[in-house]
Amino acid sequence: QSLAYDRQAIIIKNLISQSPLIQHDTVSYPSIEKIIVDLFVDTVIFDVYQGQEFVHIIQGVFNKYQINKQRLKRYATRRNVWEKIQKFIINHEDGESK
Repeated sequence: QSLAYDRQAIIIKNLISQSPLIQHDTVSYPSIEKIIVDLFVDTVIFDVYQGQEFVHIIQGVFNKYQINKQRLKRYATRRNVWEKIQKFIINHEDGESK
């Protein structure tokens, strides 16, 4: 499956039940944990962010944001990528690929 990319493209997908969201006033938006998991799951949509770029993005997120590990684990387990995320964290925990 391939997607055509445009700098102004907007992709709308159904929300997975029990997705971790942040509520601000009347607006809900995805938590950083959901975004991390979605990057691991939706490889077709995020195809342009694979390889070393993917590593830099995930490392940057972990370095810049406070990640709720329980929320990450719960959602990643629900999406069947928890083991993949754990391996990634172990292999890149010092900012270097192992």
